[in-house]
Amino acid sequence: MFLSYDKGVDPQTGKGTWEALLGIYEFIKSRSFSSELMLWRYTQGNSSGRQ
Repeated sequence: MFLSYDKGVDPQTGKGTWEALLGIYEFIKSRSFSSELMLWRYTQGNSSGRQ
C-alpha cells in the first residue's frame, strides 16, 4: 500500500494551489505491469544506452 497526502505548490510563490481535502490517498497495487516496460541498460562504451 502507498499512502500520499498530495499537494500542489506554485513554484513562483511557494504557496499551495490544491491538496487532498478529504484525507490521505491510499493506493493498493492490484497487478504488475513491469513486463510491459522496456528498460535499457547503460554500459561502459555504449553512449546510446541500447544494446
